[in-house]
Amino acid sequence: MKKITLILGMVLLSIASFGQNDDLKVVSPAGGYFTGSGITLSWTLGEPVIATFSAGDILLTQGFQQGDFWSPPQSHTLILLANPDNIGAELIGAGEHEEGSLVNISAGNVLGYSFIGWSGNEEDTELLEDADEPITSFTMPSRDVTFTANYQAVDYNVSVTVVPASAGTITGDGVYHVGDEVTLTATASDGYEFLNWRIDGSVVSSDNPFTFTMPAADVQLTAHFKEAGIETYTLTLAALPADGGTVVGGGEYEEGDVVTVAAIANSGYVFVNWTNETNDVVSTTASFNYTMPAADVTLTANFEAVVPTYTLTLVANPVAGGTVTGAGVYEEGDEVAITATANNGYEFVNWTDASNEVVSTAANFSFTMPAANVTLTANFNQTASYVLTLIANPADGGVVSGAGAFEAGDEVAVSATANSGYEFVNWTNESDEVISTTASFNYTMPAANVTLTANFEALPTYYTVTFTVTNIKDNEPIANVVITINDDITATTNAEGIATVELLDGAYSYSANAGETFTVETGEFVVDGADLNINVRMNPVGVPANILSMLEAYPNPFSSHVTIKNADWVTRVVFTNIIGQKVADVTLPGVDVFTIYTNQLEKGIYLVIFQGNNGEKVIRKMVKE
Repeated sequence: MKKITLILGMVLLSIASFGQNDDLKVVSPAGGYFTGSGITLSWTLGEPVIATFSAGDILLTQGFQQGDFWSPPQSHTLILLANPDNIGAELIGAGEHEEGSLVNISAGNVLGYSFIGWSGNEEDTELLEDADEPITSFTMPSRDVTFTANYQAVDYNVSVTVVPASAGTITGDGVYHVGDEVTLTATASDGYEFLNWRIDGSVVSSDNPFTFTMPAADVQLTAHFKEAGIETYTLTLAALPADGGTVVGGGEYEEGDVVTVAAIANSGYVFVNWTNETNDVVSTTASFNYTMPAADVTLTANFEAVVPTYTLTLVANPVAGGTVTGAGVYEEGDEVAITATANNGYEFVNWTDASNEVVSTAANFSFTMPAANVTLTANFNQTASYVLTLIANPADGGVVSGAGAFEAGDEVAVSATANSGYEFVNWTNESDEVISTTASFNYTMPAANVTLTANFEALPTYYTVTFTVTNIKDNEPIANVVITINDDITATTNAEGIATVELLDGAYSYSANAGETFTVETGEFVVDGADLNINVRMNPVGVPANILSMLEAYPNPFSSHVTIKNADWVTRVVFTNIIGQKVADVTLPGVDVFTIYTNQLEKGIYLVIFQGNNGEKVIRKMVKE
């Protein structure tokens, strides 16, 4: 803040008032002065008033006004309220804001409620950019402002299904809001007794009436009744250990009920399995459907504590100085054997931790794993003059050996070994010049540090395509079938009718030739990043491709029977009624003529499905009189 000194003139003829901070000093001709944040300044019209600033003297003349003086901006209060006020709405933006500043306000989401808008007096709400949005803004006026964030409770439904449908009635279902108390009452019909309330097949309560607090979601229950006198059985669920997790689904059930039981592991545990009273494993799935027997049952959800593990990271310093082993993931207290091996031209110094504290001066030692991730550094000293650094490109393409420090003229044996799925290409230097195309070679060390890169290339990936060739008539495998792919790749089926070939990704065509006894089959397929199975069904010479084309079924309409002619390759006949319900299913023995007796069928219209041994189907409409 600049300091201003104002020297007053002679006679007080006019008064000007302004606000300023305590750095302002007004001095009278007699040498007296007054300081303060609110000062009344007077001067004689036409007489000069001198204002002295730190930047120098400035002459101000008559016409001095209040607006010529700087005044700090005024702050005003923003109050934010929620309606209803007891739902825990988070409102952001309330407090003191300077006049003219842009103020952002927001109303947070509330479980079970929806935001419906900001309100306030008309003068205030007109300031808002958008009063309907939970996040909005306005420019602070020269007064206090109050806004209310209004919420509306969301309607949720409680619906109840009665099982069996006519076994009873329910009261208390309907529309509720989050936090409401819901009371359901089940009244059994004559001949029935109320059993329990269930959600997704699991018992939630056997109380009647049943009272619960409405969540922020629809609730769908089933009210289960049983016939009076029908015995029920208890399904007891336990967690082992007790703090390992929670179990749901226990309760009273009738024999044959399918119960959904579930086990939820607590933090620090994992689910293992469900066992019964004799410790037999019932399921290894945390949530499964259990069929209730005619007996009380106890099922135990077994949990296992998760033992925390920690990562031990080992680093060589410098990287060319040597190699380290023993890094990995361990449990607290594990004894880890770690080693440091110096490369040529280096010597091991010590192991240090992340704080650069010496952990060991032995290259090989046993480290006790603490309950924390740890990084240990093996430090090496260079003893030779020049460093040879070896790199694998890409890093997972292979491994290199021979790096170290050497004297000029040393013969260094370097080698590159490709990882699975890669092949070695060449060695290059920093200028990308090829040094060698041999994976292992002797390199003469120059009088300089050198980096050599072993370059690897990913091998193309082949996928196994398996052809299974069978006789369309009897499904028997066919041996010695020549499979030709893209006219240049061949494979021959074995005694099981199987032939395999390794192919790259791509589109292919094939032909299957079994000689003069079968017709040649052709087709197309695509290999797309996975192995592939292809089934080839071959027609004996003289057998039509459409094996059901000559099928005859008579009489139609029929009464006591249906006769099928040319049925050699028909394996199954299914009768369905006009609404698709299966009423008869007959397996055929593979003879030319076969009769199906239909005395058990009602009069009406039927859709009859004839299925061939090659999967082909024919559907015909037939009428029984």
